[in-house]
Amino acid sequence: TWEDVTERIRGVPEATWIPHIEASKHAGGTAYVVLDDHRRGNWETYLYRTEDYGRRWENIGRETAIDGFLHTVEEDPVTPNLLFAGGELGLWVSLDRGESWFKWTHGLPTVPVRSLQIHPRDQDLVIGTHGRALWVLDDIRPLRALARDPSVTMAPLHLFEAPVAYLRHTAAVDGYHFAGDALFQGETRPAGALLTYWVGDATEDSVELSIRNAEGVAVRSLRAPARPGLNRVTWDLRENAPAVPQEDGRGRSRAEAAEVLPGTYMVEARIGSASTETSVAVLPDPRVEVPMQERVEKYEAIQAALDLDRRIRAARSVTRVIQDALDRTGELLADRDDDGVGEIQQRARTLRSALTAASSEAEVNRYRQGVRSLGGSYDRPTEGQKLDLARMTVAVEELESALNRLVVSQVAEFRRMVEAAGLGTFPDPGLLVR
Repeated sequence: TWEDVTERIRGVPEATWIPHIEASKHAGGTAYVVLDDHRRGNWETYLYRTEDYGRRWENIGRETAIDGFLHTVEEDPVTPNLLFAGGELGLWVSLDRGESWFKWTHGLPTVPVRSLQIHPRDQDLVIGTHGRALWVLDDIRPLRALARDPSVTMAPLHLFEAPVAYLRHTAAVDGYHFAGDALFQGETRPAGALLTYWVGDATEDSVELSIRNAEGVAVRSLRAPARPGLNRVTWDLRENAPAVPQEDGRGRSRAEAAEVLPGTYMVEARIGSASTETSVAVLPDPRVEVPMQERVEKYEAIQAALDLDRRIRAARSVTRVIQDALDRTGELLADRDDDGVGEIQQRARTLRSALTAASSEAEVNRYRQGVRSLGGSYDRPTEGQKLDLARMTVAVEELESALNRLVVSQVAEFRRMVEAAGLGTFPDPGLLVR
């Protein structure tokens, strides 16, 4: 049987449209109803709640921060204090069952919000709009934590529970790959682990994040914003990149970093004297079954390849130091015509030719493509990849040896000649250490 309780909802014009009724997920006698009278020029907010099966109703939308009429309301299935309301002028959030509201403005424009749904697996808020497509607010669990315990906002720093992160490869999308602004594509959730934290009244500009593996070894350090309120950064599931020279002589200054192995990682956030930590589970791609031992073999091979890349960059740095010093010496010699200048110029040409030969990466490049392909999958390296890695290791060792021999012989001799001629100090590039 049905009973009409419309007349018990006080303060609403007769025949007002009802676009949404939300039955509580927590209490049998509780429900929310949204009423909309904008078709008659009335933009008043009507959001009512009953807790006694419709006998009494309270307007929890009037005299709040909500601006304009509403279309829908969604109660969080985990925390009853957390409510979302979709209105003509955007999305509104309450952490105290409707006693107060604030507008959600991060990333979401002022747009009519017609439908709301909380994904039961991913804990995301799916937002259906009128005219601006579909939006997703990733991982609402920090809002749940604030709704359960408002005292969190009194802490100088708080790191919220992190959602599960997956190691995965994403295939290239169909269609144009370089279409400029001619192809619209919505922004997707960044790959990696979402780390959400609360910052109180902080005087520092940034939060230091340290991520440790199961053995307690720090594998990644991040510097994140310290804006008061909720903040979120994404850890890309990669370790710290190897230390390399600031610039390798070929316009690149950033080294690649290895992806971590599946496991549980501890995340510590620190600002000033305050610190907080949580854990994040990093899981393998469930679509691909790769034994852990094979993943470890691939991880170790990639680490070896990254170390080779570091050594190659170091060799380029030594080469650049010598080249720059030869260029400066040539500029100084151009203004002199005294005895000995010709001999120094000839020695400089000889040294430059020897440097070109010693720093050649031709042999290294023969195996580079095979080594780079290590990152294309998670299973154990192929025999071809192992062979390319071993041969590239030998090639890098020969490159280092050739440069070291040049440094201790011709470079050292030329340095003494330049300094004896009063042309300033010729830098010592140092020896390459494996």
